[in-house]
Amino acid sequence: MPDQPRPRRPLRTVTLAALVGVAALSGATAWGLHREARYALEGEVPMELGSLATAELDGRHEGRYVRARVELDGQPTYSFHRLGEGERRLARTAFATPTDLAPRGAGEVRAWGNGPPRFVDHSVSAELGAHFVPPRLVAGRLVRVEHLGLRHRGLAAAAAEVVPEAAAQGWVLVDGEHPRSLTWVTGAFGVALAFLVWSVGSVARLVRREPAA
Repeated sequence: MPDQPRPRRPLRTVTLAALVGVAALSGATAWGLHREARYALEGEVPMELGSLATAELDGRHEGRYVRARVELDGQPTYSFHRLGEGERRLARTAFATPTDLAPRGAGEVRAWGNGPPRFVDHSVSAELGAHFVPPRLVAGRLVRVEHLGLRHRGLAAAAAEVVPEAAAQGWVLVDGEHPRSLTWVTGAFGVALAFLVWSVGSVARLVRREPAA
């Protein structure tokens, strides 16, 4: 007797497609949160950088809790809002050559060689309005522009508008982002990872299962 064609199982196909979609979404979410989840495990004491403009930054500083002095007055600035928050601003720091000891005029900014652009993402007090003065001492998460993550989606493009090479080379210090303030991200990362494992396992079981004759 010739082999009978296997019956069509549209429900199985739909289930498989849905599980693959869940796996893809969970994987993308987990990947987008993993750096912030790791930052939530940082200690309570920030790393002291001195002046953000002249600090020598490298891979050791990526995703660390740091504190630094900054000069933001008169710098290129981009205003934006994060979900559920008030106005924030992305401002480039004032750069000066480390060997430059000459007096600087008010608001004067001098380029620092070919160093990577550095920004400060800081909140703006709505009560002060036009009288708001940018902070001079900031503490928070220091991260490369390209690694900002899901919660700062679109900020890399904004930084590139201020400085074209920022998206590939720049750094951002997210003022006020204490490691403990991102504890919830660790939970969200764990949930996304659990969904990824579950959906991949479910796909594997469904693919291995022989369809009924």
